[in-house]
Amino acid sequence: MNAATLDESLLAAVAAIVGAARVSTSLADRALHSCDVFFGDEGPLVDAVVRPGSTAEVAALVRLAAEHGLALAPRGGGVSYTRGYLPLRTGTLALDLSRMDAIHELNADDRYVTVGPGVTWQQVDAAAARHGLRPVLRGPISGTHSTVCGAASQNVGPASMAGIQSLEVVLADGRVLHTGSAA
Repeated sequence: MNAATLDESLLAAVAAIVGAARVSTSLADRALHSCDVFFGDEGPLVDAVVRPGSTAEVAALVRLAAEHGLALAPRGGGVSYTRGYLPLRTGTLALDLSRMDAIHELNADDRYVTVGPGVTWQQVDAAAARHGLRPVLRGPISGTHSTVCGAASQNVGPASMAGIQSLEVVLADGRVLHTGSAA
C-alpha cells in the first residue's frame, strides 16, 4: 500500500483507540519524537505522537496503520543514539510507549520480573532492591531513562539480553504473539 498521510479521519480513528488526550500533533511533540540523542534534524517529522496504554491499543494502532499505509516508530525512553525509532518518511506515527510502564510481576522466589515496554532499568533496579535483589542484566549507562524493552529491541546489554525468557510481540498485522516460557 502507498504511504498515507494522517488526515482528519485517520487522526479521529487513532484518537478513538487511545483517547484524544493521548494523541498530539503539536510541532514540539512531533519534533521531539522525530530525533534521538544524536540524529533527527535531517529527517521528516512524525505526523503525530500517540501514547497507547495497553497491548490491545498497540495492536489496534498497528492494524489501523497496516490498513492505511501508515508507518510506525515505537519509542521507549527516547535515549537511543542509533536512529532506532526515527521516522523514515511522512505518514509515520510515533508510538510513545511510556504509559506502559508497569512492573507486572517481580517474583523474588523464582527470580524473574515481567515488565511493560515503558519500564526503565531504574524502575527494575528499585523494585528488585526492595527484595534485596539486583537484576542479573544491567541496563545501558542511560538506565535512568532507558527502557528494558528499548534496550532489548536494540540488542543492548550483557550477553545480548540472553536473560529474556519471553516476549509479548505485536505483529505487523496487529496479531499478538506470546513467546518463550510465558507463552
